[in-house]
Amino acid sequence: MVSLKKWANQYRMKKAKYILHRREEYQIEPSLHTRIHDLLKRCFSEYPAGRSYYQQVPTFRHLVYDQQRLVGHLAIEYRMINLAGAIVPIFGISDFCVDPDYQSQHIATDLLERVEAEARDRHIDFIILATTEQSFYEKRGYQHSDNPCRWLLLTRQQTLGVAQRRIERGIMVKATGNQPWMEGLLDFLGPMF
Repeated sequence: MVSLKKWANQYRMKKAKYILHRREEYQIEPSLHTRIHDLLKRCFSEYPAGRSYYQQVPTFRHLVYDQQRLVGHLAIEYRMINLAGAIVPIFGISDFCVDPDYQSQHIATDLLERVEAEARDRHIDFIILATTEQSFYEKRGYQHSDNPCRWLLLTRQQTLGVAQRRIERGIMVKATGNQPWMEGLLDFLGPMF
C-alpha cells in the first residue's frame, strides 16, 4: 500500500525527471489555474475559455511537472453515488490529459496508477469516468458500465434539470474496494464528471 504521507506534498514519478504534485482544489492559486487552463485548452481544443474545470471544480488534482512546465493533469472528484440502491464512495476522474509533446512516456499510466493506489488506501470503492478513449482504460482493467444513469445536467454553468438514460460504452469503472459492481440505476447524485 502507498503511504498516505506521500500524498501530502510531492514525489517523483517512475521517470525521475517528472514531479507529481497533489493539490486540493481550494489551495490552487489563480496563476496555477491559468496554467491548468492553458494545458487543458492545448489538449482539448473546445475546452471552455478562462476556466480550469469543465462543469464543476474537482476535489483535488494531480499535476505533473517537467521542471517548471506543467505537462500532465488529472482532476478527481470525491463523492458518494447511489449504485442500484447502495450508497458507495467513488473517485470520479475528469480532465485527464498529458501535453502532446510529452505523450507516449507513460505519464498517463503512472498518474492513473497513483490515483488507483490512493483510492485503495482511502477505502474508495470505485473509480468512475466518462470517456471516448476506451482502449487506454480497458488495458488498465477498467470495464464498461451499461447501467442506466441519472445525473444533474449542467450547461454553461447553469442547471438545466436531471437527465436519465443509458450511455452506451461511455462510462467506465474500476473496483478499488470490496464492493462488487451491481446492475441497476447509477445515480451520480450530482453532475457527471
